[in-house]
Amino acid sequence: MGKVKNAAIIEFVKHHSYFIKNPLKLNESEEKFLLDTKKSKNTFVKLLNDDLLTSELTSNQYEALAKNNTSYEETAN
Repeated sequence: MGKVKNAAIIEFVKHHSYFIKNPLKLNESEEKFLLDTKKSKNTFVKLLNDDLLTSELTSNQYEALAKNNTSYEETAN
């Protein structure tokens, strides 16, 4: 799994519809999240678990717990 830069995570939060009802506050310099409530901590865990997805087909945004890999990789037999 690759690393995601902090700036990319913050931009994702600013633009994903999930965070309208579940906002994560940023510090004054907008470099760190302020996790001062139980709700903000749970929302942050959901973010870290990569539970927020966007459909490539419809562009709809979803909250999804299951992440079954659908990538097809050929294996040599």
